[in-house]
Amino acid sequence: PTPKGDFKGPLVARTLRGAEGSVHRKLLETEQRLREYAGESKLNRLLPGSADWGIITSGMAWAYPMEALDILGLYDVPVLKLGLVHPLSPKMVGDFMRGLRKVIVIEQLDPFLESGVKRMAYELGLSAPIVGKECIPETGALSSSIVAVQLSKYLALPLPDEFTKGIERREAMGKIPGM
Repeated sequence: PTPKGDFKGPLVARTLRGAEGSVHRKLLETEQRLREYAGESKLNRLLPGSADWGIITSGMAWAYPMEALDILGLYDVPVLKLGLVHPLSPKMVGDFMRGLRKVIVIEQLDPFLESGVKRMAYELGLSAPIVGKECIPETGALSSSIVAVQLSKYLALPLPDEFTKGIERREAMGKIPGM
């Protein structure tokens, strides 16, 4: 169907630009309120630790590093689980990262959270290296085993013998895709 009316001319362009500006302004104001809320939200969880490196994760991916850390016998690693990933809270990310020498972002698929954390760290002037997809595969499904193996490789930590034997058995059977 053909629209009725004359939709040409500067009046339409000015009207749209004006509406676009007010809509964008409201969006930015809403993002700021959400950013403030995110910093205090109980949707986020901080597990403190004394290690000089930490993990940032979110959603279902949170379970994998928790079990992987247990497999590796690492019980002192601080972990920040974000329940609200956009917009990120500068206070929460900054408070978590200060004093850490390295941060590993663990998430499924594309590096959405990793990119946001890197941008936030840059804006806050934090210099700790942040890695994600350099350590954790970008394709395929994650599992606790995959995260444990990748963390052990990246951090040069040994895997427990019983875990290694289980991996060897599963590899021989062709049961470990993506490793």
